[in-house]
Amino acid sequence: MQKKRRISVVSVEEAQLGRDQGGLIGQPNAIEYIKSEGGIAGMKIEGMGRDMKEGSGKCQFRVIELGVMYGMDESRADDVLSMVKSKKNKTDGNVAYKERSGRTGCIVKSKEKIKGKGGKGRLGSSRKGIYIPHGSCSEKREQSCPIKRNKSKIELSQKEHAQNLPPINQYTLSELSTKRIFHNSKLRHEILFEPKLEFRPNYQGDLGTLKREQSNKYWSDIERALHVVYGRDCKVYESEDEEMEKAAIKIAVLLLELKAIIIGIVSDKSSTLESKELEEVIDKDILIQQLQNRTFDIGGFISTVSQIIEDISTPGAAAMVESIATSMQENKVCVALQTLLLSLEHIKIDIANSWIEMYRPYMKATAVTYGIKHFENSCISNTSNLAISKSWWLDAYNTHKSSTADLYAVFLLAYKELLRNSAPIPLIFHFDTQRIASFRYDLLRIQFCSAFSLSFNHFLSKKNLKTSISPLHQKHLIAAVEQTLDSFLSTPLPTSFPQTRDIVDKAHFDVLFSQLESSFFYNNKPIFDLASLVLLKDYLFKNTRASSAVRAIIDSRIDSSLSHFFNDSTSKAFDLFTPLHISCFNSQIYNLYSKLFFVAKHHWDVHKKFYACNIK
Repeated sequence: MQKKRRISVVSVEEAQLGRDQGGLIGQPNAIEYIKSEGGIAGMKIEGMGRDMKEGSGKCQFRVIELGVMYGMDESRADDVLSMVKSKKNKTDGNVAYKERSGRTGCIVKSKEKIKGKGGKGRLGSSRKGIYIPHGSCSEKREQSCPIKRNKSKIELSQKEHAQNLPPINQYTLSELSTKRIFHNSKLRHEILFEPKLEFRPNYQGDLGTLKREQSNKYWSDIERALHVVYGRDCKVYESEDEEMEKAAIKIAVLLLELKAIIIGIVSDKSSTLESKELEEVIDKDILIQQLQNRTFDIGGFISTVSQIIEDISTPGAAAMVESIATSMQENKVCVALQTLLLSLEHIKIDIANSWIEMYRPYMKATAVTYGIKHFENSCISNTSNLAISKSWWLDAYNTHKSSTADLYAVFLLAYKELLRNSAPIPLIFHFDTQRIASFRYDLLRIQFCSAFSLSFNHFLSKKNLKTSISPLHQKHLIAAVEQTLDSFLSTPLPTSFPQTRDIVDKAHFDVLFSQLESSFFYNNKPIFDLASLVLLKDYLFKNTRASSAVRAIIDSRIDSSLSHFFNDSTSKAFDLFTPLHISCFNSQIYNLYSKLFFVAKHHWDVHKKFYACNIK
């Protein structure tokens, strides 16, 4: 198989040809000859000046439309290049050319000097380049498929760009930039409370399902667009300009987004790769025309970008690059583009997470100062409506000011009440709204488990059971209950929190009891008879309701223990639980109290000026 040579044709604007050249660049005879040889397809010249005489001086012209010089056999390329460089055949004239060099996919822009018989001529600097494909057209198409020439430049509007954005784009990834991380007030707040805070793709829940559906639809559209641009018969292409334009726009937006994301990554990684080099991979001004003319080398583009990714990527993304290469070998261009986009997201997330880890100590150390400044700026710009927050604080202050003169102590009492009720969370806690909602839910879970454990112990001590429970059996049962409830407390939080204090409904309770019921055996013998089992289930369900007397006792103890914990009296806080036989949950309760107190302390440090100014 003969080697192919890739050749780029340089367009020239207001170029000057030496007086002794006589003929004009791109005269018809030369163009027709080259077209017949599978070379340049369709160059059109404006202002050719056919009556121009040899040696009459400067000739000004403008190339208004330029086709393609395809890759061709080595021998044929030599013949064509010899012809276009010929200084003897004035009928054929001269054509500026440039053999491709450097990275695959770069658009060649150069100056080419041509010497005449009696003087020197010069071609001006090229303003545009033509991207020459290799492998995008079959041999048959090279020889027989006419290239449709667009007569006007197609501009990509902002609306068209926005409507055709891929699911992962420079806007969705913008929050991962270093600058956005430092100015992301929510992230600066969250980093205090989440030791393993990091960015990661979120495809969970209903939002994740919607994202996957939108992504599948987008890539199906891209596959159809690729077929329209590269896979159809020329006659179909000629007859459906509108469909071709839409397909070209869709692919163009994807390619431009890939280019923008790569340039952003190079910037974030302070790579030695020049942004200018990346800019030349795709020329936005002629990209759509190239796609419509089927002259854009999408395979070369993917190869170039894959190489750049391999140079700057992490091991995880490097595996994706191998997958891209495999997809291209199997001629799965759409899959390769999708993997390329995912690998760029992967790299972008890795860079952002490394920045977070690097600057975590700094952001934690400056959290209060940053929080104060951010809150003051939001108050000045009136971006936060704090009327409800002021009303909540004033009511709490008037309620508790008689019990203590310390403003911080009043705030802690108000905060404790906020945790133990289901009232709307004031806007001043907007960064902690979800966190406080989870604290409320965890407190209700602890209340439920405490009431369940207390009621179970009380049931075992009842005298009216038909079958007495031995101490050995009681120990076995209590251990089983503690293990089941500990597992319940460890389950992940729900995506949405119930509005009722009865967080365990009848159906959920039945599932929990059935899990426990499998432990009501000792040496393969049942501990409870059927009647006692039914009685136990009804008793536990009744006493774990929010309206029960048992829950009221538990709620009162938790309220008192929180007050002791906030007053730095941890031992008193947990001594209250010992008589209730619920000390098995002390570690979970301590962890929860520590978290909610840390939130309260940081909130006070940031907003204490607001609370001090709104007590009248």
